[in-house]
Amino acid sequence: MVSLLIVRVRIYPIRKEVIIEKPARRVMRVMTLLRELGYGVYEAVVVKGGKPLTEDDVIMDGDEVEVYEVRSTG
Repeated sequence: MVSLLIVRVRIYPIRKEVIIEKPARRVMRVMTLLRELGYGVYEAVVVKGGKPLTEDDVIMDGDEVEVYEVRSTG
């Protein structure tokens, strides 16, 4: 049986929901998630359970996270 990583991602402010599925994995680093979504580490903040994560934190199978795009209005 092949293991599968499934993570539900909500992206703000565009209010888009994405399901990430990766075969043969049980965990994924935040940095990898951001790359999968097309963001650099300084372009978005990932939040899980109300707490911000660093790019080295791990997301596990079944997690739900929020991604907030960082925008400069300077």
